[in-house]
Amino acid sequence: MTDRSLIFSAPMVCALLDGRKTMTRRLAWRNREPNYLPCPTPWQSVEAGERLWVKETFFISKTGLQYAADLPEQEQREHRRVRKITTDLEIVERWTSPIHMSRRLSRITLAVTATKIEPLQKISNAESIAEGCSNLLQFAELWRSLHDDDSWSLNPEVVAITFEVHKRNIDA
Repeated sequence: MTDRSLIFSAPMVCALLDGRKTMTRRLAWRNREPNYLPCPTPWQSVEAGERLWVKETFFISKTGLQYAADLPEQEQREHRRVRKITTDLEIVERWTSPIHMSRRLSRITLAVTATKIEPLQKISNAESIAEGCSNLLQFAELWRSLHDDDSWSLNPEVVAITFEVHKRNIDA
């Protein structure tokens, strides 16, 4: 089986850690050029039994590793830290994008239990709750915020991945 990385926003990492998120949807197809046929995304090949390690926004300081999801929401959104060296000097330190997180820094592993490919809008209210949202309307708003305003109405095919959350590094 294959181990893959998967990026989550800080609010979705919080939902994983709180046990409110046990499912995710990812686009099944991507268009490279308008005149070409869509290409399958790697998510189509994910199978039950595989493991996914979570990539999230993080920061490494002299005192250690810090994750954006562990901070209050306002600080999560800022994606920066300001450190005062003296009263006259401030250094702005930016959060590191999850795309740059290495496997060894990950703290969450997802064990895939099921996958399916379906139109985005086929999601049920129960599945939207498994996505970490309070209802279907909130999931639709989340989807639009992650993609674009028309992405919900286009109703693309998605890969729905169901998983168990393990609060440990994939190599632990």
